[in-house]
Amino acid sequence: MTFAHGALDCIARLLSTELRPGDAVAVEDPGFHHLLDLVPALGLRMVPVTVDGEGLVPEALRAALRGGVRAVVCSPR
Repeated sequence: MTFAHGALDCIARLLSTELRPGDAVAVEDPGFHHLLDLVPALGLRMVPVTVDGEGLVPEALRAALRGGVRAVVCSPR
């Protein structure tokens, strides 16, 4: 069980626990501006994934996964 002070705190805890500096994280493009600051602050690399009206574009997500991202952060639509 994890307790956090909101969604961003929870994401930060999960990423810093499961990933190592330099690991790649897929994020929505355009995305949540606080998350775009958080990922590099944790020493992680951002991999932008295109979104449309329904969320992550499947082919863009597949390309990110093939490229070796270790985590995907997305928002429900």
